[in-house]
Amino acid sequence: MKRFIAATLAIAMLAGCAPRGIWVKDGITPAEAESDTALCRYEAQKATGGYYIQNSMVDGYEMAVRQNQIIGSCFQSKGYYFVQTR
Repeated sequence: MKRFIAATLAIAMLAGCAPRGIWVKDGITPAEAESDTALCRYEAQKATGGYYIQNSMVDGYEMAVRQNQIIGSCFQSKGYYFVQTR
């Protein structure tokens, strides 16, 4: 069975608090993974007001954390699982 690495959550890595890792799903094509990634990112941006100029670093951090939560939930709902990396 193919294993394709769907996405890394760069925002989570930059935030420093979230575990570092990748979302994976067995048996999908790169095109399917790209489509799922784009959809999950879109849903996160839509739910948090998208990209905007933050009033402070705290606003930006809080938005990144919330977007990561939404992206994670989206990937889980599509059958992906998170694999921690070092």
